[in-house]
Amino acid sequence: TVALDANEGMRVYDPRAGYTHLLLDCDFHRWPDPDLNRPNCGVAFVKWLVKFKLPVPQPEVILHSQNVKGTKAMEKLLLASGYKAVHVMPYGQAYLNQLSKKFL
Repeated sequence: TVALDANEGMRVYDPRAGYTHLLLDCDFHRWPDPDLNRPNCGVAFVKWLVKFKLPVPQPEVILHSQNVKGTKAMEKLLLASGYKAVHVMPYGQAYLNQLSKKFL
């Protein structure tokens, strides 16, 4: 499942669907935005996500973004809600290389 913004993610992502991985960006297709209260950013999606009971098994969450402040906010929310496998990886070529090794 792919979503291009938080609102679309909230429409298409089903926390009960048994996903093994969840890759999240704070700003989606925009440049890093310091406003973490935007209703359509990754922080908004995570605030929505953590309202649900933790899925079993939990997906491995990978936060990839150039927005350090946003990524830290998302990580804090996820960890406080009980998510265990939360990894932070800045977006860029190293991230893309690691993903291709893992999934291709």
